[in-house]
Amino acid sequence: MASIVSSAPRKLTRTTETTPGRSLGMGAFRVGRRTSGVYQSTATRAGCREGARRYSRATTVNAVTLSEIIRTIARGSHILVATLLVALVAAGAYALAAPTTYQASALIHVEPRLPDDATKPALQQAAAYANYQTITFKRLATTDAILDPVIDDLGLAVTSRELARAVTALSALDTAIIELIVEWPDRTEAAQIANGIADEMARVLSVERRDTDVLIDVQVVQRAAEPTAMHTPNIPLVIGFGILAAFFLGLAIIFVREWVSPRVYGPAELERFASAPLLGIVTKKNEAEDVRRIALVFQEATAIRADIVLSVGDGKGRRIAMELAEHVGIPATVADPARRDIDEQVLAANHAIVVATQSRTTTAELATAADTLALAGTEVVGWVLADVSTNGVDAFARRR
Repeated sequence: MASIVSSAPRKLTRTTETTPGRSLGMGAFRVGRRTSGVYQSTATRAGCREGARRYSRATTVNAVTLSEIIRTIARGSHILVATLLVALVAAGAYALAAPTTYQASALIHVEPRLPDDATKPALQQAAAYANYQTITFKRLATTDAILDPVIDDLGLAVTSRELARAVTALSALDTAIIELIVEWPDRTEAAQIANGIADEMARVLSVERRDTDVLIDVQVVQRAAEPTAMHTPNIPLVIGFGILAAFFLGLAIIFVREWVSPRVYGPAELERFASAPLLGIVTKKNEAEDVRRIALVFQEATAIRADIVLSVGDGKGRRIAMELAEHVGIPATVADPARRDIDEQVLAANHAIVVATQSRTTTAELATAADTLALAGTEVVGWVLADVSTNGVDAFARRR
């Protein structure tokens, strides 16, 4: 059989003509086809407008169902898996690189002491004074006067400012208890530092208020124990947060990709966006048999006639278009109307069969292809969906 593939495509060129008494608008715009060097008026833009209406209606009016959302997530499962793997690797790397620290804490109590015959107003004044002193003592816990003796006693190779960054003093509102928290790389030293600071505060801050004979007594009520588990990094928390963040990031990528570039995943999407009927599908499993079946149906049909077969996009759809054209006995072309590229064969054809590819052809490409062919005066008599999977979520949806 002679070659049925045309030469390289070229950009669409056309001339327009208007009917008398009407402006050059959407309603009056006509496209001609070259015949013996003359463009003859053959098609209006009704097909273009119909495709645009279908495209707009499908993208803006149709409600998204729960099953469609589930199918969208299932199609992007590889993205979810990839983001989860990246999150696990990142969490593991952080856990290995982050410095290990241990946390130890000690409690001190700021208690006012009065004579046994103290009056009730004196007791109230002493309690308020102790609470006030608690706020002051918290600030003193990280000063050089408290930390320098601790450093000397324990022989730590750090300065008081470096140690102060590892110490936190906390107290609840209206209480006279201070919690001293120390985060340190060594678990034994963490407990020793916390106890050393508590002992030093009890020694330095127990003072007598001479005007009221109030004795502020600072006592260590709970000594720090050596921690048994590390405080940071919290590996379960890091991994859990990483998995949760990766899950939502993966979902965002999936839905943004679907929103920016919606694709044809089955006959339902193709019929929703295309104005011409679906002639058949070519599955991955029975490709050759499906092509022959569609060709046989086309040859036996009396209401469908086509002059050319072309595809939207390249790759497998183009190969299926050539095979289908060979079985039917009409020419095929490598021109891609979705890129607004057509050749002389398309301009000379009256009717065309267009092949789209599942999961690769976008709905925008369908609309552009229909618009381009309508401008060229070529009517799309039918679509073929190629590379259709017989497994997976889309195959399950078709079986339903």
